[in-house]
Amino acid sequence: MQNKCIVDSAFIEDTGFIQIKEWLVEHCNCEENQIYFKNLMPTFDLDKICYELYQTEELLKSLFKKDILIDTKVKNISKSMLSLGVDGDFIDTNNLSEIRTMLYYHIQLKKYFKNKKLKTWINITPDTKKTDLIIDEINKIIDENSNIKPNASKELKKIYQSIQRLELQIESKISYELNKYIKLGYLRDNKTVFRSGKILLPVNTSNKNKVKGIVDSFSSTGQTCFIQPISILELNNKMNQLISDKNKEIIKILIQLTSNISLKKDYLNEIYSLIKYYDIHYTIANLAIITDSQKPNFGNKIILEKSRNPLFTLNKKKYTPLDISIENQKKAIIISGPNSGGKTVVIKSIGLYSIMAQCGLYIPAKKVNLQIFKSFLSDIGDKQSLSDDLSTFSAHMKEISNILNVSDQHSLIIIDEMGTGTDPEVGASLSISILNKLIESGALSLCTTHLVPLKIWADEHPNASNASMEFDDKKIKPTFIFHMGIPGSSYGIEIAERMGIDKKIIKNASLNLNKESFKMDNLIKQINSKEIELTEKINEFKRKHKKLKAEKIIANQAKINLEKEKKEIKREKLSESKKYILSYRREIENLIEDIKRTNADKLSIKKTKKFIEQTLKNISDEENQNIKIDYKFSIGNQVQIKGISESGIIIDINEKSKKITVEIDGKKITSKASELIPRNSNIKKPPKYIVNSKIELLQSSRLDLRGKRVDEAIIALDKFLDKAILSNLKIIDILHGKGTGALQDAIHTHLKSIKFIKNFNFAPIEQGGVGITIVEIS
Repeated sequence: MQNKCIVDSAFIEDTGFIQIKEWLVEHCNCEENQIYFKNLMPTFDLDKICYELYQTEELLKSLFKKDILIDTKVKNISKSMLSLGVDGDFIDTNNLSEIRTMLYYHIQLKKYFKNKKLKTWINITPDTKKTDLIIDEINKIIDENSNIKPNASKELKKIYQSIQRLELQIESKISYELNKYIKLGYLRDNKTVFRSGKILLPVNTSNKNKVKGIVDSFSSTGQTCFIQPISILELNNKMNQLISDKNKEIIKILIQLTSNISLKKDYLNEIYSLIKYYDIHYTIANLAIITDSQKPNFGNKIILEKSRNPLFTLNKKKYTPLDISIENQKKAIIISGPNSGGKTVVIKSIGLYSIMAQCGLYIPAKKVNLQIFKSFLSDIGDKQSLSDDLSTFSAHMKEISNILNVSDQHSLIIIDEMGTGTDPEVGASLSISILNKLIESGALSLCTTHLVPLKIWADEHPNASNASMEFDDKKIKPTFIFHMGIPGSSYGIEIAERMGIDKKIIKNASLNLNKESFKMDNLIKQINSKEIELTEKINEFKRKHKKLKAEKIIANQAKINLEKEKKEIKREKLSESKKYILSYRREIENLIEDIKRTNADKLSIKKTKKFIEQTLKNISDEENQNIKIDYKFSIGNQVQIKGISESGIIIDINEKSKKITVEIDGKKITSKASELIPRNSNIKKPPKYIVNSKIELLQSSRLDLRGKRVDEAIIALDKFLDKAILSNLKIIDILHGKGTGALQDAIHTHLKSIKFIKNFNFAPIEQGGVGITIVEIS
């Protein structure tokens, strides 16, 4: 990355960033990226950081969807790429095979980016047309095992054929020589030996002068002499010449192939850069997945929620999440608390998050907002040096001096155990002076301390703030929970007592404490204790609030589900009603046809009335069956028996038979409980349907619908048509008027849907024209 920051080597070591880099080096796929990650350093170019984070984000989204990203395992071919375009130079078969592998990855990536719609990656990935051409060119020469193909050129093909023929001659000749000397008993072993490209006979040393050939070597014991038969010497020389010719031809072919692909040198370098660039972000995305990290935001304050140091995750160690918020005006944070309470881990973690984010890495936290720094400086640990004759205090002061010289408003500084190594009063006074200078420079300083004067200074200075690590004074152990805004006690006396120091020593130590310091320490303990108590109450309130919120969501969802269920039931009922009506519609149409056919004689009318009465009875019976009675009867209750209009009094209840006796007007009637209805109950009585057997015949064949709305007119028309059929009328007139034509259109549309309408049309002009429709009934 450009615009690299100033980072002292101690900061990288102290924060553990070197371990993050080692993980990235180990898990990247491209060899050359190992160098990239070893040299990875933060930048202060915000636009560049955000761009790189976004590139990783697209790959992360695919990983979150459980998509499998492509592993681009490519060896370092940077030196081979330099051979492109150099006259007479060539790339060997192994590196040509690596270039081909790289090109195959290019095709896969292009397809993957397109299928997954990764826009930013699609935009920076070149087209694959040239890639296919280069692969074809390499495939003509190099096989899948990275060897030159025997038919890579006509000349090479001839050489290979000559070698094969010569090998057969040598094999035949050596077989002859071997069998000859086996029969003579001159050999140590009945098989040939291949050494340094030569075929040799293993001859007993005592018989070496009896075998015609050239002595090549002896065994370690000296008992075997390895001889090349004179008869195949000339053949071997020919073979060596052919092999030399083959190698020359291969070099010639490779020079030509390298020259051919050199024409696309820039394109190949572009592809190689893409593959490396993709692998960088692929590796970063994998780290983000493993550490459950998210993209950091940048601003003028530091906010971390539920942040987890990635080193703990990678080493599978437990870690208490860190929550911290540092406003822009706060330039010095003084963290106090017990030893081994987590103070140093906090400042190291914030330093690590900052440097990681500015390297384009994701941060393991629920929420991340960081500042941009141009320099990262630290003073952590014992810097005592025997070789440089430096004490602990002197070493610290040397580091602090360097920090004061380099730091400015863009610096992040972490200092552990500030003011230690000398007299506490001197150390505190010097530390306050140093911190005032650092605040003047505008740098952000994160410091840990046990010195009370520093805590008081932080409380009083407008640009400084106290912070502490929580301590459980009941269990006498740290909780590793960070608190902003309040100082912490060191709990040295309590910890010493817990570690087994004699109680008398502990008591004397308490008496010897400076009174002011003792009071301050006790005050801090009380504040911390109340803080923990208050925090617990707040957390309990949050838990209850969260529970109520969840219950409210469940209740609202239940309400929504109930509404859906009601709509579904209504829909089903309407569907059932539609089916019910349709089932009777056919029967009614048949009855109408029967009435028309018989000219409305008494028998057909009687049949129709009977059908209507039976249908209404069926509906009434079904409604009665659906009425559920959940009522406990007692003697003396006033009830009504279904089917009887009068009510009566219950005089007896038989528990075994579940039957009830009711007295009505002096008469006793025994009935089932399900047949009883409590008088004045909320249960609706089934409606009584009255069928009027008197059929009203029409006095006129004209229906006047003028002035009616469409829905009213259609209902009136249906009733008029029913009466017209029962009156045996064949032609009727419908007076609808001219108006806007809406009523006329609705009537005509409705008439088209009725089966027994034979025909309809407007009346002649002299009889009313388009204001009247004449209807013929079949």
